[in-house]
Amino acid sequence: MIANLIYIFDIRPFAGLDLTSFAFTITGLTIFWGLFQLNLFDSIPIPSSAALIENMWDGVLVLDRENRVIDINPALQDILEIAATKTIGSQVEDVFAAWPNLVEILQELDSDSAEFVLEKKNTRNYFDIKISPIRSKSIEQSGSMVVFRDTSKRVEAEGALRKGEQRYRRLVESSPISICVMVDGNYVYANPAAYKLFGAEKPEELIGKAAVDFVHPDFLKLMGERLNKLNERKQILGSNEGMIVRVDGQSVEVEVSTQLITYQNQEAVQILMKDISARKLEEERLERRV
Repeated sequence: MIANLIYIFDIRPFAGLDLTSFAFTITGLTIFWGLFQLNLFDSIPIPSSAALIENMWDGVLVLDRENRVIDINPALQDILEIAATKTIGSQVEDVFAAWPNLVEILQELDSDSAEFVLEKKNTRNYFDIKISPIRSKSIEQSGSMVVFRDTSKRVEAEGALRKGEQRYRRLVESSPISICVMVDGNYVYANPAAYKLFGAEKPEELIGKAAVDFVHPDFLKLMGERLNKLNERKQILGSNEGMIVRVDGQSVEVEVSTQLITYQNQEAVQILMKDISARKLEEERLERRV
């Protein structure tokens, strides 16, 4: 601009010499020096859909390649109770100093996901952290987007389910009714009462064995029919009488009921059995009397 005015008003040391081109050269060199000397290229703006991030229910954190905070949406500000004005441009170790485990996750950024537990006062919240690289055309990776998804309700539900399973297992273990679980035709679980009914002293005498091996030959057809009916109806079948063969080869009359269950994420059949040998003997004695 100044060089151009000098030329227009004919204020110049050499006649006919336009200093504008020289001024442009000097200006370009000065800008070039400033960019590299002052490291102005270090902070590269990351393209993002600001409106989308701002309105997400999940917490979102955007970092540049130097692990400095570029953006933090309102949801994450509420979760961590921090203001954006105190975080933008700062290093993650400074912003999240109160949560060393979170700092470790954000500094490594090696895995696609991680779990973070946030403890505040008397509450504990669980978050699933998803880390995605942000790439630009000029460099391989210009930063990362970190999404915080609250999984507290799921974690609580899983905990309640585990407690329920533990209570159920205690009830099954202490039940006087023989209870077995069958997967793909083999016994995978038996409670103490079932071990006693089958005369098994060691788990390997029952667990992993085919259920048909313990059914009396006279009742094999009935067992097959009931299992087919169970798979068709997908509901509990009423009890029926049958006969099992113990480990020692002795036959025992039993009352059996079956139902489909899920056992260790597999479809299974739960079998409840009750020894009715004494009752059958008493019925026969009464019949002889009559």
